[in-house]
Amino acid sequence: MEKYAKLGMKPRSWKDAELRLKKVLPYLSQRKLSSITKQDMREVHNQIGQENSKYEANSVLEYIRAIFNKMISWGWEGTNPAIGVKKFREIKRDRFILKDELPKFLEALENEPNKNTRNFSLHAYTQEPVNPTFYPCIREDIDFSISEWRIADTKNSEPVRVPLLDEALEILNSRMHLRESSPWTFPSNDSKSGHIQEPKTAWKRILERAGLENLRIHDLRRTLASYQATTGSSLTIIGKSLGHKSLQSTAIYARLSNDPARAELERAFSFT
Repeated sequence: MEKYAKLGMKPRSWKDAELRLKKVLPYLSQRKLSSITKQDMREVHNQIGQENSKYEANSVLEYIRAIFNKMISWGWEGTNPAIGVKKFREIKRDRFILKDELPKFLEALENEPNKNTRNFSLHAYTQEPVNPTFYPCIREDIDFSISEWRIADTKNSEPVRVPLLDEALEILNSRMHLRESSPWTFPSNDSKSGHIQEPKTAWKRILERAGLENLRIHDLRRTLASYQATTGSSLTIIGKSLGHKSLQSTAIYARLSNDPARAELERAFSFT
């Protein structure tokens, strides 16, 4: 952490690494590196999967594999026990707001008494090219003259420029006068980061009011992208809206709605 992660990684990345290392330390902290076997890693992987989640266990396994690889590159002559340990099968989430759910969700959102959460969620729905948990809006990143949001801190370390919808601009503009001392468009006194991260209590209240289940804030990203696909937007355009670098990352959104496929099937059936 001190000699590599904190020197070469972004704060968010090394903090993620630190959290995952803490998951492993109870199992391996008293062991010599050379004594850790592949079977040990399988057992740790399974244990973390049972106590946390399969996704967390897979992430931890990736970090451990990277750590051993780094040690080997520094001259350590051991072997990497994490190589060859099979990851848990991950089921990709495909939840998004369905057509009949959308009016109820928007009404519940409109009636949310917490203005910060209401604006935060509405912005996430109308314009969420990246997860708001990790990429909150910084005031100086919004260029109202060209209706654009420049996101410098991305996963691949390359800045992304995203065109902003009028609805998103209206929300952001209405918040520019708030908390002038804060750089964030969604500031929060209850968060160490200084900005809203995930308003769990208010989000739960919104879902209960709308009568919806199993919906996360990040699913709003999937919702907007799925409706883009439904209206015939190409993967290239959807990917640009989401800030994706490859079409592979965008492909999942094209399959979330059956409307285009149903329309083509009905058109084909009309000829029979």
